[in-house]
Amino acid sequence: MSCITDDQTLTVTLPDRDRHSFCAQLSQANIKTAMVGLHGCYHHSKHTQVAEALKKLCAANKEIRLPNADKLRLPLRSTADTQIISTGALHEIAIDLILCRRAHWYQTVKRTVDDLSRDNVRLVLLGKDSIVPHSILLNTPSLTDGLSPNDDHPSTAKGIEEVAVVGMACRFSQADSLEEFWQLLHSGETSIGKLPIERFNPADVSREPRLANHWGNFLRRPDAFDHRFFGVSGREAKSMDPQQRLALQVAYEAIESSGYFSLPTQAKEVDVGCYLGVGSVDYEENVASDNASAFSATGTLRAFISGRISHFFGWKGPSITFDTACSSSAVAIHTASKVSCSMRRMSLRQLISGHRLFLLENAPWRWLEESMLSQALICTRIFSPLLS
Repeated sequence: MSCITDDQTLTVTLPDRDRHSFCAQLSQANIKTAMVGLHGCYHHSKHTQVAEALKKLCAANKEIRLPNADKLRLPLRSTADTQIISTGALHEIAIDLILCRRAHWYQTVKRTVDDLSRDNVRLVLLGKDSIVPHSILLNTPSLTDGLSPNDDHPSTAKGIEEVAVVGMACRFSQADSLEEFWQLLHSGETSIGKLPIERFNPADVSREPRLANHWGNFLRRPDAFDHRFFGVSGREAKSMDPQQRLALQVAYEAIESSGYFSLPTQAKEVDVGCYLGVGSVDYEENVASDNASAFSATGTLRAFISGRISHFFGWKGPSITFDTACSSSAVAIHTASKVSCSMRRMSLRQLISGHRLFLLENAPWRWLEESMLSQALICTRIFSPLLS
């Protein structure tokens, strides 16, 4: 018994192989059952050793360590004994309550309501469903749970749907992973640096504006690509826009972080959409300066950036590349979210990714002359007051 959710409702966790027989027995006793949509075993003492290991991990890493209970600004009640939490590290308390202790949700909410004034008590709704046990609502007329009896969920009424981020990966200047990116943000440093001379020599510029120094945010080794891993020949890889190579690598890492590869083959979704925001594709100027090949077009066209990802994973959903200038990534995310919400009954999953990459010298020089790029180093900080 994992959780007591109401005075006559509780959650039972059991192996999937026993579910049908267990539900059949309850049905014979006129007891209704419903799946709650969670997989895994929670609120069980068998996790005690794992919980202790997690506590030590949190204690040793300040990035995931929570403060003590005495730092709380508002009262927090335990779902294990319904008491106000007053002592102990909050990460240890959270681990115990989630993994090891049975959740007495009904008793916790009832105790909270009983301790409050009965005049105009309103609980704030966070999430999709009501958080208040039905029996408590019936017996407490002055209590509301954020839902009108005749209204749908507030977000649904406004046409807003939830989107879950289950995997992430990135490539930024001075940050090849989410961990490095977080450390860069945490340190407050900038990733701006001088233009690597081995990539482009400013002395070769023969037209204006000719600047004494050239700065920017540059990826580490954008040319590195394990083409054999992705089943691409070396000849084809040479014609591939680095945006295609980076998109493949980062998409693979994002999908890997979601646990997709741990699923058995038959359980892997193929109704997956890929939506990318892309700006310039100036690598085609490199390819065009060489002899044409069978890969010249597929390696440089925008549409093939998202297509590469869908093809590699064998996905059959929409594969679309957006170019709306600086808003490309935002438009890609917005479109994917809208499609996901409108097709949620068809079990269409979405992969959302956005990027913008400048490779050659032509476009940035034009934008600089048109005052579209800043010449002040501090303006590379995203919240700088000098940005306009």
